[in-house]
Amino acid sequence: MNNIHSLNSILLLEKYPYAINFYCDPPDFEVEIEKFEDFAIKRINIINTINNCKFKKQLNPLYDKSVEQCIKNNLPLDDVNDFNIFNTEYVQNILTQRQIDNASHYILLLLCCDDSQMRNWFVKNELILFKIRLLNLKEKKENFIKSLNLKLKRANEQEYFELSQKRSFYTNFPSFFFKVPFEIVTELVKNRQIIINKGFAFLHPDDIDHVVCYYFKKNLISNLTLIERSKKFMEEEFEYIIPLLNNLKGKCQYNSESWRENRLYNINNVTHKDVEKLSKYFPPCMNFLFKKLKQNHHLKYSGRMEFGLFLKCGVGLSMSESLLFWKKAFEPNIDEYLFQKNYAYNIRHNYGREGSRINYTSYNCHQIQTYSEPKYSDHYHGCPFKHFSQTNLINYLKEYIDQYSNQDQNQDKNQNQNQNQDNGNPSYSSSSSSSANNTVPHSIFKILNMVNNRNYNQACSYLFHCLHSKGQSSPTTDIDQMEIFDNPDKFFLYNYSYYSNNN
Repeated sequence: MNNIHSLNSILLLEKYPYAINFYCDPPDFEVEIEKFEDFAIKRINIINTINNCKFKKQLNPLYDKSVEQCIKNNLPLDDVNDFNIFNTEYVQNILTQRQIDNASHYILLLLCCDDSQMRNWFVKNELILFKIRLLNLKEKKENFIKSLNLKLKRANEQEYFELSQKRSFYTNFPSFFFKVPFEIVTELVKNRQIIINKGFAFLHPDDIDHVVCYYFKKNLISNLTLIERSKKFMEEEFEYIIPLLNNLKGKCQYNSESWRENRLYNINNVTHKDVEKLSKYFPPCMNFLFKKLKQNHHLKYSGRMEFGLFLKCGVGLSMSESLLFWKKAFEPNIDEYLFQKNYAYNIRHNYGREGSRINYTSYNCHQIQTYSEPKYSDHYHGCPFKHFSQTNLINYLKEYIDQYSNQDQNQDKNQNQNQNQDNGNPSYSSSSSSSANNTVPHSIFKILNMVNNRNYNQACSYLFHCLHSKGQSSPTTDIDQMEIFDNPDKFFLYNYSYYSNNN
């Protein structure tokens, strides 16, 4: 018994020293065929739960209780308690946990390696599982990171001095910085949370997790590629696993991320007449374009492109219904002849029926924010959070939120048509709404703070969660725990789905 205990302790402390794994080495133990499927299902349950948390609950799975519980139920990795290291049963249990975790990871590599959609599903969600475990390491995280031997360079004295001139950029200025290629920390670069100079990013030690996750993902993708190359030979030698893999594939909810393909699964055959009642659920950018289209019976080219592709890809309007919608929207300013001459071709072109026959997708948030800056008072396209003045954004957000305060779905749809609206920034103004209520809700102040920090997607996502906070003045969860939208289509589909499921 003592020999078994000693062997297990060595295996545990040398091969699996931490409650986390970089999965550099495949299992060196035999997995019984009866356990093969069971191990895989445990990990599939976790990956599915993480994926559903992001795309159905719109929450950050790093902090979601259902994800935490699912991990505990399926693949717990308990930390080693030094007081119990001589307890044979305890050591064996910890070792078994880590062996199952390692085996299940490699089974899913085998399952997902030759299907691009499954690879994408697995990589994204496996990375989140790794992040969760990295967060849970706590005081042992530093030793784990050292064990990876990443060999990170530090900023030299001159570089450190130059960084010290920008102390205001940091909440707490560190005693040193890591110097890494900027492509390793793209998330920090995208969110403008790091200083870059000559292709290098100067990383605060507190942000080291971003580098660790980069190398984990790199290793994960490399392993998928290696296993894909050898899968055919493995299937020939172990023919009996093919039906098991086919069965496991059916349990993977890797299509749930394809929200664009689902469109309005609660509405069949969306028509041009439905756009009016659905506009309440549009994100602010598209809601504003629709209001202006109703008011002026026209939109400039950039506005038509943004809104038209949104109707196509987000709402699911067919080409024939889209032609009807725009024809009706332009009346009485534009007659049938002018519509066919000046506008119908571009609509058909967006649907891939004219010209180069490209089936265009809608603009994402980045494109809307940067593609074509609105310059004149009759340019209504763009992102309200980026392009509106602060005063006009406050007024518009108050009006936008007000439409949700009235639960009657048949409220007067023309209540704001005659307000004086100035889009000269381009922006929005509503003098009557401003004078009627000068109180700015706390949630809007938080949104303005995000806007001032140029976190436009975060501001829009926070607004989304404010709308769903069940009567609270602001969401009950932190912004760090929320899904951040990067496409107006997704905002609309989730928003409509939420209200249709709760009514």
